Amino acid sequence: MKRLFPIFLSVLLVLSALPGMQASAQESINKEMQSVIDQGIIQGHADGTYKPQGSVKRGEFATYLYRALQLPE
Repeated sequence: MKRLFPIFLSVLLVLSALPGMQASAQESINKEMQSVIDQGIIQGHADGTYKPQGSVKRGEFATYLYRALQLPE
């Protein structure tokens, strides 16, 4: 057990030093967000902006589900 801890820390240190992992995750989020916008599920605010880090109210979330699932009125 005492040998595994330094090995684990070494692997963690090497993995954290690899470039591009965070950038590719952000790239994926941007592609997914753009896909949802293109499908008309999410529409921006009145000023035309999108706030992906902002909070979503209950009614907004219900609207997103309604649009995504294409429910009848």
